[in-house]
Amino acid sequence: MISNAAPSKPLGHTSGHVLVTAQVRWVGETVARHLREDGYHVSLALSQQEALAVAGSSRPDLVILHPDLAALAAEDVVQQLRDHGNVPLIMVSPIAQERDRIHWLNVGADDVLPPPFSPVELVARVRSVLRRTKTRTQSFGEDPAAEAAVSVDLSDHTAQVLGRSMKLTALEARLLHFFVHHPDEALTRQRLLEEVWGFTFGDTTTVTVHVRRVREKIEPDPTIPCLIKTVWGVGYLYDPAGGG
Repeated sequence: MISNAAPSKPLGHTSGHVLVTAQVRWVGETVARHLREDGYHVSLALSQQEALAVAGSSRPDLVILHPDLAALAAEDVVQQLRDHGNVPLIMVSPIAQERDRIHWLNVGADDVLPPPFSPVELVARVRSVLRRTKTRTQSFGEDPAAEAAVSVDLSDHTAQVLGRSMKLTALEARLLHFFVHHPDEALTRQRLLEEVWGFTFGDTTTVTVHVRRVREKIEPDPTIPCLIKTVWGVGYLYDPAGGG
């Protein structure tokens, strides 16, 4: 559902290709119109299967996904979209409870928007997510830690850990990359939420969950972490010598 609002105006952003998935055509067309007025090229898909086909044939810069709960499991759709590349994702969640928002963030969404929503707000969120992910890509381009115990390739969400190659989710890759680029520094969960997720406020539980998942993949013994260590009362610290 969309609430009425005046069309937004371009604010000097860099335009891109946005894939909009909507279960109802008029909803999708309304969102698409506002995005086009803001300078974006827009593709509209009326099913999750159609969205996957479009993403596979023409990689979008961002996907707005309104999950069809009667069709494919939305979690599987998110994973398949991620398989097409590190595409930013805004989830239009039909349920507005906090635990559901946290669930979609944990699954891999970059932002979650509950209906009813204003097209102006959605366009603003598109700008914000694209600006955030573009900044991360520019900042995390070349990996100066490539010869270290852990290195991360954000282009395909892979990591080299103590000589082993492994696959990560998009968020896991961004989180591990941030750790690698801030060695021997005590990082609070709040700072990680702001720097990796781009949220200035919110439940830091999602940080705890993702740190645990990253540890399960990279630590020789996740029960006794030596690379991403817990700093009690503060947060976490990446120890580049821990694997030695």
